Amino acid sequence: MPNKCSVAGCRSNYDTEKERTTLFSLPKDEEKKKEWLRKIPTDFSGLKNPFVCIKHFRECDIIRVDEICVNGVSKMYPRKLPKLKDNATPCVFPNLPKYLSLSNQPSRRLVDAEQNNFDSAIRQSLLDQKEYEEKQAINEISDIILYFKLLNEREFPSKWHIQQNSENSCYALQIFVAQHCIIYKVLPSSC
Repeated sequence: MPNKCSVAGCRSNYDTEKERTTLFSLPKDEEKKKEWLRKIPTDFSGLKNPFVCIKHFRECDIIRVDEICVNGVSKMYPRKLPKLKDNATPCVFPNLPKYLSLSNQPSRRLVDAEQNNFDSAIRQSLLDQKEYEEKQAINEISDIILYFKLLNEREFPSKWHIQQNSENSCYALQIFVAQHCIIYKVLPSSC
């Protein structure tokens, strides 16, 4: 006959339950045992060997996989029986009033704050990207001239050709690709 969970309201490993649940006995360390007894809303004084099932622990407190490092290579091995972390205490009591349990889910307020921070970071990133693109954009011919001046070039490179008349200047970039001449014209609006 399997042991049963001793927490009030829990039916783990009772005959009516089909699935078998992992059980843990109370810790041997007196301080941990006192902490468990303080957190569990059940009087265990009449029980010789009380058990607490895995359903009363948060998932982050349960070890289901062992990680072993051999020659610098880490390998993961699933455990046949889960075990608890050293600092684990029972805090989930689904069949009792909610104020007696810690939720497995983060508070809604925390989730909302995280989502707001994420959305704000995305918006800021998009604004930074737009500002960067605007700074890098070539909007006028003077931007090109300024660019070449910044490169310490007193004249346009040989691929650039300038055609000037009394009113304005036109610029063309001549590139040879596979024996074909490609000309890109950069014209001010009045040219």
